[in-house]
Amino acid sequence: MNDGTRCLLAALAVTLSAPLGCSALSEDAATGSNGGGLQDTFVASDTLGGFDVFSDTGIFPPTEPDTANEPGASGGAFTQLKPEPGYLIPGNIVTRRAPTLRGALSAWIETEEDGSAPQIVVWDLEGVSAAATPIAAAPRAYVLPQLTNPRDLRLGDGYAVYVDDRFGDADIFALDLETGTERAVIATFGPQEEPTIDGTVVVWSDCRACVSGDGGQARELYRRDLAGGPEERLTDNARADRLPVWGTLADGSTALAWSVDGGTLRVVSSNTDVSLTLPKEPRALALSEGVVAWRPVPVVINPDSMYPSELWTTRVVTGATVLTYPHLELPPTASPQILGAAGAFAWLDGEPGSGRPRLRVVGIDGQTATTVTTLGMVDFALSDTHTAFVAPRADNDDLDDLWIADRP
Repeated sequence: MNDGTRCLLAALAVTLSAPLGCSALSEDAATGSNGGGLQDTFVASDTLGGFDVFSDTGIFPPTEPDTANEPGASGGAFTQLKPEPGYLIPGNIVTRRAPTLRGALSAWIETEEDGSAPQIVVWDLEGVSAAATPIAAAPRAYVLPQLTNPRDLRLGDGYAVYVDDRFGDADIFALDLETGTERAVIATFGPQEEPTIDGTVVVWSDCRACVSGDGGQARELYRRDLAGGPEERLTDNARADRLPVWGTLADGSTALAWSVDGGTLRVVSSNTDVSLTLPKEPRALALSEGVVAWRPVPVVINPDSMYPSELWTTRVVTGATVLTYPHLELPPTASPQILGAAGAFAWLDGEPGSGRPRLRVVGIDGQTATTVTTLGMVDFALSDTHTAFVAPRADNDDLDDLWIADRP
């Protein structure tokens, strides 16, 4: 094992730290080339919650830690549910989007009808029943004054991480779910996007070194442990590294998968390093129990304004790649993401004939666990215990609402 691979594997191990003297991995691990690390000079910096915050311009207002409302204060702190057999549906009237799940813990972003600032709402579903009114445990709405355009919300151990562009472009922030304190994971030059979190370890795609016209080829992966420690650069190559996602291998161990520009799939864990060539460039991917599900970048739009959106699967150990669902279409307003959890994958596609968006949850054995079809479905979430989706609802003033259900 070369030094570059050793350092990357150590850095990705959730409970380990990279050995001293390790630098970022350059090119694919198989090349044996180890880069020289990254030294950055920033125009200006401030501190938010203990992490460094850097602005693109060098000037932004002083940032103070934000605090959260207690349950019952506003927003998502409802005590009633909207009626729908088999689903938990929040009872107040707001716009909801960007759902995410981690086990029985759910979170989403919501905006009240008056157009007020967005809030992050977290709801522990453990023991919550659709039959109970009022519900046993109300959600908690976090009112964060600087929240501007939050998206890509993800849940970890005690944290929610998300992208926000309050400083002019995409940066990544973390919300401590216990204290309500928000801090910047990274806010520096260029966009930082596509966060994925396992436990307290956040990995993201970073374009701080990108320049106009390079097509994002300088995009690299970085890592930070929210429990403490410095930011670490994981990749260093001349190809864009994108779509990082934590998942599991066949033996249950944790691994990180991502796409390297040109159609290369990387899967790395504390004892695995695989580089596979895919027949097409991925647009979205997910990893569960040693299988990567992915859908390619569409190259055309069909006459009915739907995007071709076939789904492929690739087995990490053998590299076998199969066009699993060849004739899928994606409504233009629906999320293209794929999510994986506990041996199943979930995605949105269009119902044949009607084109209505549908949520599909399919096990890696090919057996469909559930399919839900409804007009206007735009986003969804999946965990090992629950599924959720977002779509307009009449008794929510036709605003996008959130349906949550136990996973079959």
